[in-house]
Amino acid sequence: MNIPIKKLMIQVLLLRILITYGQGHSIEYIMTYKPSLENNKKNSQLYFLDILNNESLFRSEKSRDSDSIQNKTGYSGSGSTIFNDYFYIKKNMNNNSVYKLISVPLSTDKFNIKMTKPLNWKLSSDTKVIEKFRCQKAEVEYGGRHWTAWFTEEIGIPEGPYIFNNLPGLIIQISDQNKEYVFQLIKIKKYYHKELYTTKMGKEITQNEYEKIQIDYYNDPFAFVKSQNLKTVTDDGMGGTKKLDFREMTQAIRERIRENNNPIEINHNIEYKP
Repeated sequence: MNIPIKKLMIQVLLLRILITYGQGHSIEYIMTYKPSLENNKKNSQLYFLDILNNESLFRSEKSRDSDSIQNKTGYSGSGSTIFNDYFYIKKNMNNNSVYKLISVPLSTDKFNIKMTKPLNWKLSSDTKVIEKFRCQKAEVEYGGRHWTAWFTEEIGIPEGPYIFNNLPGLIIQISDQNKEYVFQLIKIKKYYHKELYTTKMGKEITQNEYEKIQIDYYNDPFAFVKSQNLKTVTDDGMGGTKKLDFREMTQAIRERIRENNNPIEINHNIEYKP
């Protein structure tokens, strides 16, 4: 989803109101990011931070819609064919836990990684006004990147996009030092649902296990499909279907993975061979 910068107008509905974490709120962020280390092209995606009963979910608009469809029908929508397109974070303020939820592309396999390293924020006396909010600066090292956040105590939610949280107020903006990942708040509204409608947690794994899963997927993206003997067809360009060419599609997926080689945790970047 590419959103022109000129359209990123802040639409905050709850201005200068102290919002408690226990209330239900839906906070929208635009993530502008540089997907590749090989060029300077940037993309934008809309993400939602949904908060209810001291829990939060940070997920893309597509993942949020997929969760809603699954709740209503039992079936989820199709996802991306690469891992770096998928950010899904679950947090619990009662026990201060943060989990990264992982769905393996072209598979029903799901996993989670518990984030155990604390964010050692360094608060600065620097302040500035961002879209009418008085914001304070904070910095942190995470994922091999140096991050600068601007948060406001005018919105009393110790939350933010992705894994970032535990500041004295809501994060309005946060970016790494090279501006390869920038999260900008654009809207706050009430969350009217009675639950968050999350995807299942899956098996808990380590970061090393996750990297092996990514490498295995790169080597054979259709391993799950083949193991289940699933029918695989694609558009033939004439209104019909044709049998999927695994070799051709595997090469296309591998190329896309290599082109999206700038993960947010750059210290866990995997060098894939053609």
